[in-house]
Amino acid sequence: MFRVLTVAREYGSGGSCIAKRVGEELGWNLLDQELISDVAWAAQVDAETVAEYDEHVDSWWHCFNRDGLWAASLTAGVTLEDAQFFDAETTAAFAQRVISEAAATGNCVIVGRGAECVLQGREALRANIGETLTAAIITEQGGKENHRERSQERSSFCRQFGGR
Repeated sequence: MFRVLTVAREYGSGGSCIAKRVGEELGWNLLDQELISDVAWAAQVDAETVAEYDEHVDSWWHCFNRDGLWAASLTAGVTLEDAQFFDAETTAAFAQRVISEAAATGNCVIVGRGAECVLQGREALRANIGETLTAAIITEQGGKENHRERSQERSSFCRQFGGR
């Protein structure tokens, strides 16, 4: 019997609302926006910072600068072992830990954040909510371009961080 449901959803599909309703019907914990506060607590940063990086991918320029800073510190003989850069990669790592802990506890519905990939190999029911409600929502939330951009960013996030 499944004790974990992961819900992958396309932007504007209503997947979060569906997951919430399923969680309420089952009496299970919902990890959607709640995951942001859980990650913030685990990482000891504020929720606004986590929300900024949630389900995003760092730009190549950001990664180049971050890695350059590490290389420069090593060249200078300074170690940055204890320094933690808080960015999309760090957010994803903390989210994966929170998702794994929630799945171990069970009785939860986890929305997005590549949970279906994070829990690969574990017993979980996986749902994928498509664009069925998109047409009605697109005009409300800023047009087709915003929808396409957000969908592409979520896809990039899953490709980059899903395999961990």
